[in-house]
Amino acid sequence: MSGMTKLCLPQIESDFPEFQWAQWRQRCENLLKGYLRALESQDLSALEGGEGRGQEMGVSDELLRQTEFQIQEQKRKGVREAYRQVRIHQTEIARYQKEAGLCIIRLQSAVEYYYQEEGAEERSGSSRQLSGPQKEQNRFNMELIYVQDISKAGDCATAIGATCPNCGAPVTRLGSKFCEYCGTGIIPIDIRVWKLHRIEKE
Repeated sequence: MSGMTKLCLPQIESDFPEFQWAQWRQRCENLLKGYLRALESQDLSALEGGEGRGQEMGVSDELLRQTEFQIQEQKRKGVREAYRQVRIHQTEIARYQKEAGLCIIRLQSAVEYYYQEEGAEERSGSSRQLSGPQKEQNRFNMELIYVQDISKAGDCATAIGATCPNCGAPVTRLGSKFCEYCGTGIIPIDIRVWKLHRIEKE
């Protein structure tokens, strides 16, 4: 797996002097493992826990929706996915870009695990093995986003949860206590933090 870490990291550190690559890499790898645990347990709290929401780096609402959709797809098909003995061999920065109102770091991880599908047997409470376990090695792409100006961030404003929980209107002012459209009380969102925004298997 070839990465662009050596080329991208100096620019990231120039823009964010406090950015410590070794720490962020570990956090992203922990969240990637949490994502796989969430799919296996069919429980979003496995993704939100640990280095989750409310910590220095959390997960975006978009990633929570993505994970919930995959869990619901498993349930619809009557299967449960298992990811055992997960090992992350390498994580590299693939790309760094600045867009209107936000910065994006794209990461790629080489991951090894034993994958198995089981079919849920609702009546007996047991499960039937459909496949595996099979050893797999895959690459996962992740995105870290840092929103600098919510008014320019476009669709990402909604993705990170910067909307009113009642009417869905965008929250454009930092520290707002009430929605300027419907008056509903809101929890102020500190947008100037890194959030894991997307995880995709190649």
